[in-house]
Amino acid sequence: MGRVKSGARRGRVIGRRPLSPGVTELRIQVAGPPLAYRAGQHVALTLSEAPGVAHHYSIAAPQSGKEPRVLELAIGNASGADVLAGAPVGAELGVEGPLDGFGFRAAPGAILVGAGTGVVPLRALVRAALADGAAPRLALLAGSRTRADILWREELDALAREHPHFLYEPVLSQPDGSWTGRTGYVQDHLGEVVRRLPVAIEAYVCGSPPMVESCRAALFALGIPAERIQSEAYA
Repeated sequence: MGRVKSGARRGRVIGRRPLSPGVTELRIQVAGPPLAYRAGQHVALTLSEAPGVAHHYSIAAPQSGKEPRVLELAIGNASGADVLAGAPVGAELGVEGPLDGFGFRAAPGAILVGAGTGVVPLRALVRAALADGAAPRLALLAGSRTRADILWREELDALAREHPHFLYEPVLSQPDGSWTGRTGYVQDHLGEVVRRLPVAIEAYVCGSPPMVESCRAALFALGIPAERIQSEAYA
């Protein structure tokens, strides 16, 4: 959490739905002119009853020409800002941003690695890249505890079917007996996936600090230089 500048814009919750037992999706309409942002950036939100305390969240989708003032966010219900996850439709919020985040860089391919809500900005990057007809070969490794915790699985599965150059692989650390996909931690699968991508790829990693550090070390050991690894860690 941090302090929001006095110039924050007004926002209003216009939609909400559960994405998983622990994550809620909020759609927030921002007042005033269209809020220009790029995939990978984030915003800071404040509640009217605590205007000086900001909660930072990655934007979950690229900007839409149909709804240029609407932000899509995914908020962990037990993230320390669960009061925001419970904000009802019609709730008023302060919105500051867009703020720094990932920047998608041109390359022959990219690997995106997220765990839990670390998948949020990566989903925005994937959707933006696939909307561009010249998108490179992409691979998204998305870690979750259980099958119920996977975020946007149907959507991402559909994108992988539609775009043969996009590989989507959910990874479960606590799978049930019927799960036939990848298991363990996302960093355990980096070598196999990286070897399926072109050389000189870019890497994007988001998750808890230990997960991010482990992934960065593994990617570096696989020959990806530090300057081609972008990462964000959340507390």
